[in-house]
Amino acid sequence: SADGASVTFKVTAPTDTALLDFDIAVSVGGSSITQSPKTMKLVDTPTTDSTLSCDTTTTGTEWIRADNTDSATCTITAKKLDGSNNVVATRALIEDFNVVTTGTKSALQTSDDGATYTFTVTTSTVGTSTVTAKISTNNIAGSPTLNAVATVATTSTLACIRDGSTAQQEYARYGGVVACTITAKAADGSSTKAFAGDFSVTLPDGGSIQTALAASADGASVTFKVTAPTDTALLDFDIA
Repeated sequence: SADGASVTFKVTAPTDTALLDFDIAVSVGGSSITQSPKTMKLVDTPTTDSTLSCDTTTTGTEWIRADNTDSATCTITAKKLDGSNNVVATRALIEDFNVVTTGTKSALQTSDDGATYTFTVTTSTVGTSTVTAKISTNNIAGSPTLNAVATVATTSTLACIRDGSTAQQEYARYGGVVACTITAKAADGSSTKAFAGDFSVTLPDGGSIQTALAASADGASVTFKVTAPTDTALLDFDIA
């Protein structure tokens, strides 16, 4: 520098792609200065053969709650073509990838020296949120679509009948089976998609849960069955 307080220089990194890092050493009078050598991690140039995938914290699928509390964790895996035109894993710089989404994304992070980059996506809007990652202006492989749905609320409804009954459905034999259906509703009363883990069941008067909660294919409802109490002193029992 002009005042001699510092000395700058530039080096060209090795081109041997078998190396994962390289050292830059500086010495004075044959002895290394403080913080020398400096180890630099080496990365290659990824191609659009790199891949993008997303999983949500709620379901592990493409569904996400539109309340900014549920998030999808997305992973970019850096890849390139080798000399034989085979797709192989590589390591990349964070600046190699440009993520575009209609939701809200976090900053890219790596915990494996650039082999993969992860980020999260949230949304406050019901509907679809697309996620793409680009190298330059070209999309890499995989463009997940996240389906955002409203969070289930206490406006959801519960209906229970004696299993297999067509008459006197509100009655159950002692120790008999009762089939229940929860209809998923959002806070405004509109229909939404539910997951089995959204609800918990209690039987304050006794009995037991016979079958676990299971969401329908479209998530509009969750069903389960309970076994009624056997205590004949009871005239009714609650399912909450």
